[in-house]
Amino acid sequence: MTRFRCSETILNVFISNEEKITLNKAKGIIRKSRRMIRQNEATAIIVEFKDSHKIDKSALTFFNRVICYNSNFPVAIINS
Repeated sequence: MTRFRCSETILNVFISNEEKITLNKAKGIIRKSRRMIRQNEATAIIVEFKDSHKIDKSALTFFNRVICYNSNFPVAIINS
């Protein structure tokens, strides 16, 4: 289960350990994140993965491309 929470000007995205991230799921997460960033005027995003997450190679490439495309926006990826 992916949860989105915006506090102050930081958008937190939590991805649970039982969820498998495919390319379509990654695109959905990015779309929803962009919408929440615009609505809440966020200035940073924190993506938190749990220990045993499963990410397809194509989804990981997509995440990296999107993050590199908008490099002036602070993004932190936490693998807890």
